Parts: sequence; C-alpha cells; structure tokens
Amino acid sequence: MYGERLVIPSTCRKKVLQQLHKGHPGVERMRSIARQYVYWPNIDDDVSRLVRSCNECASVAKTDRKTNLESWPKPAKPWQRLHLDFAGPLDGSYFLILVDSFTKWPEVVRTNNITTATTLRILRGIFARYGQPETLVTDNGTQLTSDKFEAYCSANGIVHLKTAPYHPQSNGLAERFVDTFKRTLKKITTGGGEPSTKPSIVFCCAIDQHRVEALQMESRLGS
Repeated sequence: MYGERLVIPSTCRKKVLQQLHKGHPGVERMRSIARQYVYWPNIDDDVSRLVRSCNECASVAKTDRKTNLESWPKPAKPWQRLHLDFAGPLDGSYFLILVDSFTKWPEVVRTNNITTATTLRILRGIFARYGQPETLVTDNGTQLTSDKFEAYCSANGIVHLKTAPYHPQSNGLAERFVDTFKRTLKKITTGGGEPSTKPSIVFCCAIDQHRVEALQMESRLGS
C-alpha cells in the first residue's frame, strides 16, 4: 500500500488504466480519480498518454468557449437553489438534469420525452427523496413556462426563476453540466457503448466540472 492507495504492479497497470478510463474522463479528471485509489511511479504520465491516445476522446474534443454567465449568489445551504436543464435528444432519449447550486451535485434522469407532465413526475420523485427547494432556475422552455408547471411551483412554495430568452447561458450552472454530460455520453456512444445514467458516469461528469470538490454528497445530505 502507498498510504491508502493500492500499489499496482507493472503487469496490471494497462488493465487498471482501461478501467479508470471507461467513462472517458479527461486527463485531470482521470488523474484525480486514480489518485484516490491506486499508485505506481509516473502514474500521471501514463494517464496523460492513455487519454491523448483515445480515439473516442479525440473525436469529441471540446473547443473552449468563453461565455459571460450571470453571477448567482452563493446559497446558504444544500438544496436551497436548484438549476434545471435538459440534454438531448441523444439516441432517442432525453435527460433531465438538476444541479444543486450549493454542493454542485447533479441529479440525472433519463426519459423518453420532456413534456410538462413528465417533467413534473420526475421532479416529484426527486423532491420526495430530498425535499422541496426554495428556488428553481430554468430556461424558458414551453414545458417549464406552462400554467401547470407554474401552478405546481406556486402550490409547493417554490420560487421559479426563468433566465432571459436572449441569454439562456445565465442558467450557467446547469448548462455547464449539460455540456459536460453530453460530451461524456457522446464519447461513450462513439466507442460503441450504451448511453446510461449509471452513478459512475454522473460522478465522472461531476468531477470534471467541479475538480473534485470534496464531500459533495455528504454536504448535500447535511451529514
């Protein structure tokens, strides 16, 4: 052992690297994951070489974008303000994405459609587990501006804030995760994999976006 990390012999390192790269994380994200569990000399260099030689990652290389995002105040506690957005359609499916602005932790649910009824059904399920938020930030999609959606928010004491139609990037927290999530799914499907919302994929996306903010899940649950 190297501290709390398992020392990997040279004969097993290639297989370990392949396992760590299953979700197609980038260099920094994969290094962060590796440092939590395994060790061998020059592991960072080996991670860099593997990621840079990955055809799926290269085909979905991201062009850096500079966007002026609206600055939201830091909430005082978990689940106080949530940002909601959708990814898709991707291979016939949509993904509802809900990001907690305090912990930056995402909830992702795969769905066949994004109507108001479906959106509310998904939100009810999530809120039944974690409670109602004080504020919900969305764009101006028709399913999110309908009378039925507004009535649900009003009846449950949720302040519904909508971003300006000409500036949807002001819902930046959810938008950034949607971008990360879509790129990760595209890498997986490009390599012949099946789109999924398995915890490992969601966790990899969260790490990529937030550079391993420690104890996100614990703080979200208030422990």
